[in-house]
Amino acid sequence: MARIQRDESAVQTVLELLQTCWTDPFAEHKADLACLSSGKAAPAKVANDLLNAYECGEATYQKFKTDRLETDDVSNKPIFHDPLPRLCLHTFVNAVE
Repeated sequence: MARIQRDESAVQTVLELLQTCWTDPFAEHKADLACLSSGKAAPAKVANDLLNAYECGEATYQKFKTDRLETDDVSNKPIFHDPLPRLCLHTFVNAVE
């Protein structure tokens, strides 16, 4: 029984930390995107890039597919093994202030 009480106390401590000091991930209202390790909110550019990363990757894949796999024009077709351009998305590493 003591183990259950210790575990419950630990859970309550974590919940209190999240609700008072950090952004509460369980809150009904959505706050700014925040870094889990530091608790700092992401700048607008970082948040935008992180929230749209999937769509950017999907668009890059579609371009790769049409340019390198589905094109019949061999003269303008890039070689399949040519390097792909980087997306250069901003992440929390770029959010250093």
